[in-house]
Amino acid sequence: MLNSPLAQRLLALTFCLAAGTPSGWDETDDYVFVPATDRWVEVFNDRTTSVGRLNATGKFLPFPNELNKPKGQPRSSIDRRIEILNWGPEKNVYEFRSGRLIKGELNVKGYFVPEIGAKVIDFKDYRYHKDAPRIWNLPGRFEKATMTSMK
Repeated sequence: MLNSPLAQRLLALTFCLAAGTPSGWDETDDYVFVPATDRWVEVFNDRTTSVGRLNATGKFLPFPNELNKPKGQPRSSIDRRIEILNWGPEKNVYEFRSGRLIKGELNVKGYFVPEIGAKVIDFKDYRYHKDAPRIWNLPGRFEKATMTSMK
């Protein structure tokens, strides 16, 4: 269903309406954002783990049969790649919320803790590069810009 070209274009349009298009973007930018809400992700919280998807606003939507399983417990037959979003404590990360980025850290239990007094920025003002703070719950990925991706 989400693998059809039309569904992918509608998803990209939905995301752009929620997050906006990066301001000042031109052909010299190295990376472009590609929405990917169809990928399966895993989130650790304290002693449990949950598998699900991120929606276009960055909200984690767990699968009911994969919610709050004890860490280390074998899974039932999941036969696809799952991306772990919060594998351990991490400082200097952003959390994505409805087109905005909130600076903070992931604590040892896997929870995001906002930085007190940090400025909330629009996603459209974020510039991805290899040393930029990671957006731990980004509903997509950044790819090298090509002539095809700029159309």
